Formats: sequence, C-alpha cells, structure tokens
Amino acid sequence: MPRVGLSATLAGAVAGLVASGAAASPLRATRVAPRTMLAISCPSPTQCTAVGDSGLAVTFNPRAPGRRRASTIDAFHSLFGIACVSATQCTASANPGRVLTFDPATPARRTSRLVLPGTDDSTVTCATRRRCVAIAGSREVTFDPLAPRHRIYSDLPSGNVSRVACPSPTQCTAVDYNGSEVTFDPRFPRSPRPPVELDPYDLSSLSCPSAHQCTAIGGTSGNAITFDPHAPGAAITAAADPSTDVGLDDVSCSSRRQCTLIDGDGREVTFDPLSPGHPTPRHIPILADVMAIACPSSGRCTAIAGRRELTFRPRRA
Repeated sequence: MPRVGLSATLAGAVAGLVASGAAASPLRATRVAPRTMLAISCPSPTQCTAVGDSGLAVTFNPRAPGRRRASTIDAFHSLFGIACVSATQCTASANPGRVLTFDPATPARRTSRLVLPGTDDSTVTCATRRRCVAIAGSREVTFDPLAPRHRIYSDLPSGNVSRVACPSPTQCTAVDYNGSEVTFDPRFPRSPRPPVELDPYDLSSLSCPSAHQCTAIGGTSGNAITFDPHAPGAAITAAADPSTDVGLDDVSCSSRRQCTLIDGDGREVTFDPLSPGHPTPRHIPILADVMAIACPSSGRCTAIAGRRELTFRPRRA
C-alpha cells in the first residue's frame, strides 16, 4: 500500500492532550444513563442518542440533560456504534455483527434488525434515511434500514475496520486498525478504490464533513490526519504525537474548518484541520474514560464517559 507523508504538524495540540491542559471550565458532567455508554450521535443541537452496555439506548436534550429516556433495545448485546440521520431514526451496531434501527422516541419498538455474517464487532453510518452502511471486520453491507432485506454484501480490501463515514449517498470511507483507509461507492461496494496507509499503527476514528475531506485519528500514535478521499496519497494536514500514552479516542468535525479531538483522560483540542496552527488543549470536567464525542454544530459538542455526558462549547485558542 502507498504510504502517506505527514505534511503539517499541530505542534503542541495533540501533544497537549497528554500534558496538563487548560484549566477546567465551570461546566459539570451529568449522569444520564443507568449503564456505560459507548457511542453517541446528535442529529441536532437539542437531541442526542447514546448507546452502550447490554443494549442500552438513552436519548436526552444536551441543553437540559435531565430530560432523558433510557431503554434496552438488545438486552444480550452491547452497542458500539450509532448513526442518527434524524430525530426520529437511529441505527445502532452491536456485537457480534448486529445492526438495529429504531425511533429514539419509542426505542423498544425496533424498526428493523440485520445480522451480519461473522463474529466481528460492527460499525455503522447512514447517508440517508434509506441508505446505511455497516461493516464487521472487512465484511461490508449496504442496506435500507427501513427494509433491510434490500442489501448488498461485499468484502473490502482492508483490515479490521474501526469506523466508516458516508458524507454522501454515493461515497463512503472506512478506516481500519492497520492504519489504512479505503473509499468506495456504497451502490457498487465490490469495486472500491485501492486502500492507502495513513498511519503506521492504527486508525480508531473518522469524521468526514464533506466528500473531499476526512479527518482520521490514530488511537495508538496520537496522529490526526486530514485527507481528500479522492487523493489520499497526499495528506492535507496532520497532527503527530508519538509519545502519547493514552491515545486519541474520537474525533468529530462539525464543518470543513473545525474538528474536535478527545482522549481517554478527558482532554479535548479543537482546531481548523485546513490550517491547524497551535491550538490550546483543555480539560473537560468529565474525568477519565471518555468514549465518544459528537459535535452537531460549531458551537456545541457532547462527550460521553461512563454513565455521564458533558456538553461544552469547543474553543479554538
């Protein structure tokens, strides 16, 4: 596979994620779930749905997190991923290789269920209400979440996929634990572009604010790499911190000019991926074990850690 050179460095940005960040803000984390949350999706600034252990699904208003609705939608499986295309439709991925679609207002009444072959954990994303993509290992399925019998299976030329994003109904990009990306048209997934290595270790998360821009992060290396899926051989920007001992957990890009990274020790850094400069990292008062983040707008992000959420205004310093 071709190797991508890092073309710019966020000096001090991701490095600060393992150092003492800025002073904590007066924000307070709120307990919203009875069990551990593992993934989150916010279709709007006033609604988020998180999923987690033992089939947990909890929906809340991040502006007033005391208003929440918790339910169990798959009692014997933990949910590791979620994509909400609207306030009334979410699709979650469970282990091993299970995908569930539901209305957050009535989560116990599942709209559909799809079981992928194999035993790998799955990740899911939805470009529209009628087109989702789920991947377990390297096995991909494009399906209609409202009629999952309409589906196309394929095998991607990748390692064990960690995250997939579809910025349009005709384009998806997946990253894997081998540090590579692969881009494909979900209508014709059996003809993907050749995979490209982006990180020497692994890629743990991905966010694509447009069809020509994605940012992937390395969970082990601490690298953050922004690239054009149509020309991934030349990274636009990069952040590197090879000395990190906690790694990066998740990334969410609210636009082409703003991304927010989090690590497992509860620190975040917000930056312009096209012109990173030297942004200042800061602690968010949610303690350790931050699992995921969603930024539905440039002025609001919601992070989850354990049973708690914290909604904050990302700031570029």
